[in-house]
Amino acid sequence: MEEYGILRDKDDIKLLILYVLKTLGRPVTFTQMSDALMGGGGANYFSFTSVFEELLRLGHVRRVGDDSYELTALGQQTIDLLEKQIPFSIRSHAINSVTRVLNQIRRENEISAEITPASDGYNLRCRAQDKGLVLFEVTVNVPSRMQAELMKNEFKRDPYRLFNSMLDILTGGERGEDAADNPPQ
Repeated sequence: MEEYGILRDKDDIKLLILYVLKTLGRPVTFTQMSDALMGGGGANYFSFTSVFEELLRLGHVRRVGDDSYELTALGQQTIDLLEKQIPFSIRSHAINSVTRVLNQIRRENEISAEITPASDGYNLRCRAQDKGLVLFEVTVNVPSRMQAELMKNEFKRDPYRLFNSMLDILTGGERGEDAADNPPQ
């Protein structure tokens, strides 16, 4: 059974990859690129990976740093000339996916958690920003690296849960009232 809206022609997929990179307008990881492309219903994973490797080899895309990719001047010229060959519905879906990926990138850049060794275990520093403004930053000491990794993953999964809990405590919310009733001894 054929998948609706999926490009099959390798040249069409190449153009879509170039179009997505142009629309993203910044270096992106392979995963972010594939999310944007497949989230838009443009191509299946296997077609995408083989065509992406070919674009790298031909010089339309280049690797930047360890794990990011960007459009080259040749890739930019190619997509500028040929982007209208991509069906409008595929371009529209790609733009929606690019927007989602850019929001994800922004969120990843605004949320950070790092683990550093300490004399008595490890320190986990969690930080959330919004448009360059630090919303909160907290550092906790934990006894093991494994515990620090678990806490880091939980924080990154839902950073605003910690933020909301801290606000509850600081503003006398439900948790703050409990803390006031049972002061430390």
